[in-house]
Amino acid sequence: MDKLYTRWAVECLQAMGYTLTSLSPEDVQITPWSDVVRFKTDSGYVFLKKTPELIYEPDVIQVLHNKFNAPVPEVIARNDDLNCFLMKDSGKHLRALLKNDFNVELACQAIDTFASLQVASRP
Repeated sequence: MDKLYTRWAVECLQAMGYTLTSLSPEDVQITPWSDVVRFKTDSGYVFLKKTPELIYEPDVIQVLHNKFNAPVPEVIARNDDLNCFLMKDSGKHLRALLKNDFNVELACQAIDTFASLQVASRP
């Protein structure tokens, strides 16, 4: 991930009172459509996710968290100019759960629902 993003994340985390055990994040997922890295802090892991423009993922996550009490990560900071956000660790990753018991019908339904939430939560 570009240093501009990690510099923003480090400055943001330090301003919020986090102590980082390393200034170099660990790659979690690097794909053509998004990058995710994690920082180890004194309060556990914090993830930095960079998304493409016009993807309102932090908005969708906050709607799921606030209105539906869904077990999603808590968004703690966002930078709309860089299209990235920071979120707390929330335990098991969806990818790991799907590897154990993948249901194609459920996955398609989740994609449709996520797309609808993105449209509905758009500013």
